[in-house]
Amino acid sequence: MGETHTVESGYDGGLGLAVESSFNDAVTPPTKYLEIESDSFDETRNWFNSDGITGSRSRAKTGSAPTTLDPRGGTRMSALRRAELSFLLPLALGGYGGGSGYPSDDLPSFTAVKKAGGEAGVFSGCKLTRLDLESSDSAQALAGGFECVAAGFAAGAEEDFGTPVYDVEIPLVHAGSDFQIGGASVQVKAFKLSIANKLDESVFRCSRTRLALPVVGKREVSGELTLDWNAATRASVLAVWRDDAYALFQATFTNGLSTVVISLPYCRLAAGHAKLAKDAALEMPVKFEAFASLPEARDEIQVFSA
Repeated sequence: MGETHTVESGYDGGLGLAVESSFNDAVTPPTKYLEIESDSFDETRNWFNSDGITGSRSRAKTGSAPTTLDPRGGTRMSALRRAELSFLLPLALGGYGGGSGYPSDDLPSFTAVKKAGGEAGVFSGCKLTRLDLESSDSAQALAGGFECVAAGFAAGAEEDFGTPVYDVEIPLVHAGSDFQIGGASVQVKAFKLSIANKLDESVFRCSRTRLALPVVGKREVSGELTLDWNAATRASVLAVWRDDAYALFQATFTNGLSTVVISLPYCRLAAGHAKLAKDAALEMPVKFEAFASLPEARDEIQVFSA
């Protein structure tokens, strides 16, 4: 008889997160399970290979030594729920004070537990390097994803993943939302928003594992809108762009029961002309960068939830 075996699918896995009380102190099982579309978590291990003259062109195993452990990863979510967005925002922005700015730039560390079949990987000391949000007239839902870098990794078991409990909420969609640029409502076909944190990812200091993940650069909030090219859009966008003024970008998302408003009060527009395409309506890609009102304000992005 031929050999029999079991092939497992993505439905045999999952991803859960938990905020750590102290850096790199793993928390299992997770406290928040995310409904993900895909993930990229891996325990990347690096090697040093000697490159001296040995009289042979072959690379011998005696000249290869393990060096650093570089665990990192991310995930893609096709539809975000309010509870999931509320969990991820503090990880991307630090101390989260909804609508009133962010009182600190300290990024919380968290543990990510990835289950694949009967095995689990525990990624500890994670910090978010990037959070992406996007929506379009074709996809409708508020989609998103994030990338993070971890300080430690340990092979786990199914009990480390626990019994997942997912948020029972209707996903957020932009149907009926109000997008504003320069005080005028415009028709938005799609938007992308990115929150990038500048972390020092190379803090090994003669250690095989990361000792810390400090924030070393400025947070960058940027994005792109795709607008219909019409008279109202041209008047509102081009005037702000050419006058070197700041624009307001505000988007409202709802699931019929609750509402989330994402507001970026001070946006600089980098581009704003239509693109020509055969057999297609004229579109206007508007790239922007968001700024805070003052260095200590930390109000470049504000999120209100009701």
